[in-house]
Amino acid sequence: MRRPPLLGLGLALLPTLACSGCGKDRDGKGAGPVASTSPVAAADVDAGRERVLDLVARFDDCAVGHHGPFVDLGGAQARALLATGLANVGGDAFEREGATWFRPRERTLEIPIFSPEEIRASDGVTFEARMRGGLSKHVAVHLNGKALGSAQLPRGESRTFSLRAHDVGLAAGTNTLSLRFAAGSKTSADVIAEIDWLRLGPVEPDAAYAAPTRADVVTQSSVGGASRPTLSLRERSYVRCPALLPRASRLDLDLALSGKGEADVEVRLLVDRRDPVRLREVRLGPPDAVAWRSLTIALPEVEAVAAIEVVVHAAPKGARVFVGAPRVTAPPPAAAEPLPTPARNAILIAVGRLPRRALALHGGPRALPEVDRLAARGLVFDDCRATSPLASAALASMLTGLPPRAHGVSDTTSMLLRSAVTVQDAARQAGITTAMFTANPETYAAFGFSRGFDTFGTHVPLEEAPATKIFDLGSRFIEAHKQDRFLLVLHARGAHPPWEATAEELVALPPTSYNGGLEPRQAGELLGKAQLSPPRWPLAEPDRVRALALAGLALAAHDAALGRLLATLRATGKLDDTAIFLAGDVGADESHRVPYGPAESFDEAGLGVPLIVVSPGSKAGMRVATPVESTDVARTLLTSLGLSAPGSFRGRDLFAPSSRREPVRIATMGIRVSARLGAFVLSAAGEREPRLCSLALDPACGTDVRVTHPIAAGHVHLLLLDELARDRGAPSEPAAQDPLTNASLRAWGRQM
Repeated sequence: MRRPPLLGLGLALLPTLACSGCGKDRDGKGAGPVASTSPVAAADVDAGRERVLDLVARFDDCAVGHHGPFVDLGGAQARALLATGLANVGGDAFEREGATWFRPRERTLEIPIFSPEEIRASDGVTFEARMRGGLSKHVAVHLNGKALGSAQLPRGESRTFSLRAHDVGLAAGTNTLSLRFAAGSKTSADVIAEIDWLRLGPVEPDAAYAAPTRADVVTQSSVGGASRPTLSLRERSYVRCPALLPRASRLDLDLALSGKGEADVEVRLLVDRRDPVRLREVRLGPPDAVAWRSLTIALPEVEAVAAIEVVVHAAPKGARVFVGAPRVTAPPPAAAEPLPTPARNAILIAVGRLPRRALALHGGPRALPEVDRLAARGLVFDDCRATSPLASAALASMLTGLPPRAHGVSDTTSMLLRSAVTVQDAARQAGITTAMFTANPETYAAFGFSRGFDTFGTHVPLEEAPATKIFDLGSRFIEAHKQDRFLLVLHARGAHPPWEATAEELVALPPTSYNGGLEPRQAGELLGKAQLSPPRWPLAEPDRVRALALAGLALAAHDAALGRLLATLRATGKLDDTAIFLAGDVGADESHRVPYGPAESFDEAGLGVPLIVVSPGSKAGMRVATPVESTDVARTLLTSLGLSAPGSFRGRDLFAPSSRREPVRIATMGIRVSARLGAFVLSAAGEREPRLCSLALDPACGTDVRVTHPIAAGHVHLLLLDELARDRGAPSEPAAQDPLTNASLRAWGRQM
């Protein structure tokens, strides 16, 4: 059995949230209309609602404390606090005698500790820990830079010790606990020390401290003949579980008391930078030992990452407060449209560097008439996020239903894994003819993208034919296979350089009388040099204006080519029985210093992409606000063809009913990662400290809010680490090299 992930969370206090139905519950006083005291079954409470958070089932993501903030160093929550970059936690967790322990790799371990309440320096602080000595036989402990004391660590012997400091306080919010181990020279095999748990709290009389364990807290309890999955809490204990709460959320739980006397229980809602919301105060007495007391509490409309906290302030010695079947539910989303009629054919068009914010379809200045007409016929997803800022990796996710760390295209030099099952594999098994045409050299055969296609063609940036040639190749394929079922994939250059323009078009483009050196066909190489630090090609403001104008010209040409493709579908009688997916592979930030340069952008402008889905029977002109990502395209594409997705596919079917539970959306490339949940974006690179921003507070995402938003930071980081752990150690394969691909990549602005 494993000890629970245990730690405290803190708040910076701002105005209190309003709460309908919050208050006291003692002999019916202040219970409000939302409270129920009948012993209803858990299944009855959830009728017609979707479960958002089950506090017992998700207990390993929760924090539990006893007599102050408590941290299990081997638990999931602690792993999230200590991790930097892609899951580097600076130590190793392991099991010993039913508990999770932690081995630090360095002599100094910095641990963020969060506390909802302040302990004044005049009252003093107690530090308590269970450790085992190794190479180090001595540890010094500091809190916020102030010494708490030191302790001896006998080698190979587990020891629980206490330190009391009467002139050190604990701040409300984020604190830094430092453990400094005294050790001699270390080899990679040496164990410095081992840590089971630690806690901070007020100075108290000497008493044996019993650390909470998972087996101690999580149980199944029967009261009055009714059994519940239960959290069992002692006096001065708490359990705190985070979640992204949707609108109209509701908390349901049952309370009971094991033992004689009375117990005081408080249920609270914690949101970063706001006062805790007291949802209910309950005094349990003798009647609560023979029957469950059921509470139903409407939660405030926070639409943010928040934490549900149940605190037992007082209880008789030896008594337990049972928190039965605690769960947050929400009304299900509006009924989904009926599943569309399966299409006979499907086309996926991925357009390079399509800037969602700049499109008129999404309120921007760039009008693309054919794209707008296509959108009027189907579903427009307003919040689609790419799984990588690398175009080839994002397209691979659309074809495999997998994130980059699973399908293998994790950087600019790796190829699609041979073991990855693709939509074209599934289509061919169903007797569907498949073809792909690409104008992006990063999705040539050298990178593994030709596998599974009956027909595969490329456009080379160096050839005289326009980049939109792949649309014409697609039209010829449709005409040649109008009697067959087909799957067609087009990876268009879009707004990515090199660009094309006639002499007449160049004269008409801004800026007027331009005499800079940004030549359209060399633009990829030049902008790539301008991205370097220091730049190897100076980019002046007139060059930047010309780059934006050339990108706009390219998008207009691609829009016209889309119109020709749709005309071919119409002429061959295929328009009404063909599912069409139009997506950006990645986005673009036109305000960037080097617009449309080849460097990958992890900001939301670079990851946010348009997505339009048109399928027979789908509702026309419908806007969908549900957050989606590249992996969802693969499963939905097969659904549109009436096919089942392979078992390896992740993502969801966009035609299926949506969920109130928003998934964390992760984009990776090499050692860089960006995770988004709601308005929060957590980013990291290598072993550097992660950063958290809130798009609601700072749309530019330039301010790190980890300190002021500890609940959101811990929750998003834990979700990120859980997702990354699924693909830990996934193999990668280097792309093949050939002269044509290498020459195309140079024109693209990239080197092999």
